[in-house]
Amino acid sequence: MTKEKFTIKTIKQITRDELMKYTIRESKYGLFISSTTCGVDMVTAPTEESCRRVTEGIHIPSLLGEFDGDKTTSGSAVVGGKL
Repeated sequence: MTKEKFTIKTIKQITRDELMKYTIRESKYGLFISSTTCGVDMVTAPTEESCRRVTEGIHIPSLLGEFDGDKTTSGSAVVGGKL
């Protein structure tokens, strides 16, 4: 069985419903990888939760041209004690 070579053009022809049927698997190094049902790897992340969040919130919308680039969360950093 040979693995078909995919291009961005073929990925963009996939519908949102087809992309949302992705799977997440754990690699032999303990990382989590999301893949389309066609077998194209999309995102690699340290946790399953972060892999799912980035796949659904950033990667799939980017492929479909729907990502607005606003996925940052601001916070504050406080250093306690004397420096």
